[in-house]
Amino acid sequence: MKIFVFEYASAGVLGATPLLTEGYAMLKSICSSLSAAGHEVHTFLFSEINELGIRPPADKIETYSSMHDAEKILSHVDACIPIAPDNLLYDLTKMVEAKTSLIGCPSKSILSCSNKDETYKIVSEVSKYFDVPEYETLPLENDPVVEYCSEIGFPVVIKPVDGSGCEGVSLINSKEEITDAIKKVSYVSMAKKLIVQKFCEGEHMSCSIICSKSRVLPLSMNSQRIKISGNISYLGGISPYPCVHKEEIFEESKNIAQNLELSGFAGIDLLVSGDKISFMEVNPRITTSFIALSNVMRTGELLVSCVEDSLPASVNLNGFGSVVIFPLKRGYDLDYKKILQIPEVISPPFSEEGTTLISVKSPSLYGIVDEINVVQKKLRDLGLLC
Repeated sequence: MKIFVFEYASAGVLGATPLLTEGYAMLKSICSSLSAAGHEVHTFLFSEINELGIRPPADKIETYSSMHDAEKILSHVDACIPIAPDNLLYDLTKMVEAKTSLIGCPSKSILSCSNKDETYKIVSEVSKYFDVPEYETLPLENDPVVEYCSEIGFPVVIKPVDGSGCEGVSLINSKEEITDAIKKVSYVSMAKKLIVQKFCEGEHMSCSIICSKSRVLPLSMNSQRIKISGNISYLGGISPYPCVHKEEIFEESKNIAQNLELSGFAGIDLLVSGDKISFMEVNPRITTSFIALSNVMRTGELLVSCVEDSLPASVNLNGFGSVVIFPLKRGYDLDYKKILQIPEVISPPFSEEGTTLISVKSPSLYGIVDEINVVQKKLRDLGLLC
């Protein structure tokens, strides 16, 4: 099968964005998994990445200049995997649906998931186990946000209604911080509203699922390493990860996926505290956890099974995988040749104030920590880390 992987950031559609490192890592992982499954892979690659001699394992790599280039490729392939920030994914998916088979969530599901308010309402109606933390949808105005925060009490989380991941999300401890948080939302959101939600303590986890027309297959529970300060940042995770509530979460995730009519790979973000499982959001696309899971299962075969509606009844996970995003110290000497000699580096930094993403695997959960420490030392020896 000829498959076009259109990863928005690494294609260069957004220019030199901070999303490049994570985007290229996902592109590389998807291309590797599809190639290993015997498929012909086509993709775009940002010219600035290509000039560094960094290329994903694809059969045909082209340079993006306009959406017309994408439409030409779509007319000559059997299927496409589109990946983009949630506020851009809908239009991209609509274009794919008009041209070829889609490996991913349909546009109408993306529209529902990209609106957190709508998603929260659906989950509240259909969920047996998940709690939706107290929240309010408000305009991008200071007074109503201050009033609601005072009503529910600090700390609170302020985030875009249509946000993707941790982008534009702030943890607020006082009303003096609200103005800056609203500005942060306005920079990344196409909507004129935001979500204010009571901050909840707990363990950050996600559930990865893959869906076809007739089946929803839960793949794994994943840990999430989240840095919480004024800004909230995702720094990686481990897949699979033990969770005493796994069976209940798998059952509930299948229920939510069916109600939202999800397809392809998707992730459901959760906060687990004792017996309380709080729902955070649905990511209707391939997420960074896919990279870790590709170390322990045949993800390429599963992606194609979505189109063919031939998902297996279960999957075997061979060990543990992890993704870690390392912020780099300022002023380091950027030497791509040395960085890429470290095999665990999936995506190098593409700017002097960027991050690098590594992926490791181990037969045991404890072994994962050892593997991460080994790579961390290699990066520190190169002068990249503090």
